[in-house]
Amino acid sequence: MIWSFAAPIAVVESCAPRIANRRWLGPVGVGVMVLLWALSAVLIFNDTAADSTAGPAQLSGAGLVAVALIVAAFTVRPARDRSSAEVPSWWLVGGVTGVAWCANQLLPTTWVGVTVNVVAMVVLGWLLLRWSRRQGWGRRHVLAAAGSAVVVRAGLSFLVEPLGGNVDGAVKCAVNTAMLGGVAALLLMAAHRLRRGEPSAC
Repeated sequence: MIWSFAAPIAVVESCAPRIANRRWLGPVGVGVMVLLWALSAVLIFNDTAADSTAGPAQLSGAGLVAVALIVAAFTVRPARDRSSAEVPSWWLVGGVTGVAWCANQLLPTTWVGVTVNVVAMVVLGWLLLRWSRRQGWGRRHVLAAAGSAVVVRAGLSFLVEPLGGNVDGAVKCAVNTAMLGGVAALLLMAAHRLRRGEPSAC
């Protein structure tokens, strides 16, 4: 949800702040995307089912979580009342979220790691919810939170073994460096466009 949907959408909308409030899709487009998503899920499941160790209860649980997220996307609306508390600076938002994203990616897949991960994500969600209700919260804060997620994922690509293996180290480093540079350029462009159209809250 974070890296496949929320963060990329937030970064793209920051690149076009004048039209960022417009809906991306109408009812037909949403229906088509839901259908494509369902087909993709079926294809991925069929491709990995032979190697999967997930039991019926785990698959059912994952399905229920997916349904709950879909329902939340259509029903949860941001609060209209703004808090009078001081909004944090965008760089603080980016720093806190960046640390949380790193923890999310680097914690071990043990029960302790998963527990710490869940607690960290819940606390981060609570913080972002509180901060976003304060006067002065703007698109640069959103870009900081989303951009840190994209930077963390691009940076950690240096630690990941490429699919297929047998990839030359220099080639891997060059590709990852180019991708990280592209991410940085995109975020700088988005920040520049926001700076031109939105006063600073720092």
